[in-house]
Amino acid sequence: MQCKCGKTVESQYEHTGKCEDCFAEDCAYGHSTMLKMDEETDLEDLTIAELELDLRTEGTLSNSGIIYVKYLVKMTEVELVRKFHFGVSVIGHIKEALQRFNLSLG
Repeated sequence: MQCKCGKTVESQYEHTGKCEDCFAEDCAYGHSTMLKMDEETDLEDLTIAELELDLRTEGTLSNSGIIYVKYLVKMTEVELVRKFHFGVSVIGHIKEALQRFNLSLG
């Protein structure tokens, strides 16, 4: 696999589609390196951590057993408020993160 810059993408960076240098540069500048949902990305394997939510939200979901996005997308906004007491801003961040993968809440 080749990166846009022409360098070879090493196996540990294949999920980003970038070579080590481009990956490091994106990380240094705070650019997201996550893949969009497409035929190569399987919802079954997508974890909450890959949504890049804040640590408190990620921890709350993980501690409640929601480790995979496939379980989160089945929930509605009302369920998130009732079960986790998330506020409007947290739900907004979750919706934005899901939208990056062309997903939404149930």
